Amino acid sequence: MKKFILVLMFVFLSSCVSGPSKEELLKADFGMKPENYEEKIKNAMITSLIDPTSPIYKINPIVKKSVFNGILRGGGYTHGWLSCGSVNSKNRFGGYAGWQRFSAFFTGNFEPEIRFGILAQSRGC
Repeated sequence: MKKFILVLMFVFLSSCVSGPSKEELLKADFGMKPENYEEKIKNAMITSLIDPTSPIYKINPIVKKSVFNGILRGGGYTHGWLSCGSVNSKNRFGGYAGWQRFSAFFTGNFEPEIRFGILAQSRGC
């Protein structure tokens, strides 16, 4: 029951957030589109995989995206480039673990911030 109430509160609070206005988007600095973004995503993901030699990737094209920073970070938006996808890699038993959704968000430093599962969905993946 506590988990249900927590999820309900999260949905309620996140529904109160509206996207950036058209004026904000026109003024926003998304930075340059990252070159070789697929390779950068793969290199960043290697550290979080058990067997870095086995992953199979499905990486979607990169798009401009404004991401809400969250209430705890003071609100506002961070503008950058987002790519969503899935990765399947071997587990400790040598079998493939199944497809895991991820999001890769690029800001000015061109190093992606990788999030998996429900955190990837919070970015619109």
